[in-house]
Amino acid sequence: MQRLVHLLVIAALPLIFGTNAGAQNRAVAATAPPLPEIDSYTLRTGIAEQPVIELFLRLPLKKDIIADKVGVALPSLLTPRNQPSLIRGVVVYAPLNDDPAALRKMLEDGRHSLVRWADEQQMAVLTFDTAKHWKSRTSTGELSARQQSEFDHRFDRIATVWDRGARVICRRHDLPDDGFFAYGTSRGSHYMHRLVVRHPDRFAAVHLHVPNTFDVAEKGADNICWLITTGLNDPGRDAAEEYTQEKRAKGWPILFCSFFGMGHESDSRVDAIRRDFFNHLLSESAPLPDPASSLSALGGGSTLAETLRRSIESPSWVADSMNGLVYPAAEMEKIPELQRVFLPTRSLAAHWGRILE
Repeated sequence: MQRLVHLLVIAALPLIFGTNAGAQNRAVAATAPPLPEIDSYTLRTGIAEQPVIELFLRLPLKKDIIADKVGVALPSLLTPRNQPSLIRGVVVYAPLNDDPAALRKMLEDGRHSLVRWADEQQMAVLTFDTAKHWKSRTSTGELSARQQSEFDHRFDRIATVWDRGARVICRRHDLPDDGFFAYGTSRGSHYMHRLVVRHPDRFAAVHLHVPNTFDVAEKGADNICWLITTGLNDPGRDAAEEYTQEKRAKGWPILFCSFFGMGHESDSRVDAIRRDFFNHLLSESAPLPDPASSLSALGGGSTLAETLRRSIESPSWVADSMNGLVYPAAEMEKIPELQRVFLPTRSLAAHWGRILE
């Protein structure tokens, strides 16, 4: 009888005081990072070279009243649906990737520099697979006239399907379906450029890194803020600079930077320039726009592109596109005219290269 009582007491101890395992599980749950909300949308193009486009949308981890009280960020899935304006907008990422599983993982782990920036700025990230239509090691500049015509026709269709899908997935989450910021690198920059020039009314700002081919721009592309970066040793550098000079002569708000010691690659300097460029543009926009509004539009009927255009016309800093040296605007004569890059902020100038003053 006494042995039975002892067994009953021992069995009851976990119920009275709890178990170490249970306490540990609760501690882990309390400290585990929140998971982002990822949505996906499969698009069918009817094009043999890329019959399917997989879109993925990552909503930013954001705080609401409950999160502020408990001191942790909650995924958008748990925040009130009547607070869509907490998300400032959408940044589109065109990577060098054709693996949907890898794209989803990139959005889930949140370690990519663009994803981290998007969380900081309360921006959703929209990405998609790009490599299927672009054959490896093939540049559109190497195509025959007939091949180029066929390629353009196929991409017209792909861009139309992509544009429709982007609007659908954004409206699912009460997000603005225009005023997009965008970033594309390598083959993704070619893909991104062709989407932008076919649907310029969808975008507010674009950063293309190491592009080497460019498409004919549709009307309206001059109302987008452009940043083109490349490596001084990249084979496509001359094409990128020529495109920049051509569009700048037409009054486009466009910046160009070639990084010393860089080829067809990327490093932290590219991330820093993109961050400063986008942050500058966001600082010119409303802090938390209405969901129906666009990041490209400002008060009084102005646009981000007009703001950047004015800052280029009256710059604070001027950089040399060949060597990365940056001078105060009053000393721009030290730089050959065709090599001048006009910069609106000191932060951009500092990340562009070496400031001499």
